[in-house]
Amino acid sequence: MAFPVPEHLPRAPKSKEHDISSSILNKITETKTFDAATASGWVAELDDAVRTTKVLSSSTYEVAC
Repeated sequence: MAFPVPEHLPRAPKSKEHDISSSILNKITETKTFDAATASGWVAELDDAVRTTKVLSSSTYEVAC
């Protein structure tokens, strides 16, 4: 049974550019050759995304407090 989602709840991002995990998973499915260098690049992308998220979260927290 479906029900309406309250307006105050956050929505999923509308653009995929913010969803790094989906971007990486799409790259994995499209990859013809898989090697350590390719995997290392994906890990670096994920690390950068996590680092950016932590910086944004801590900045938001400092402003909010």
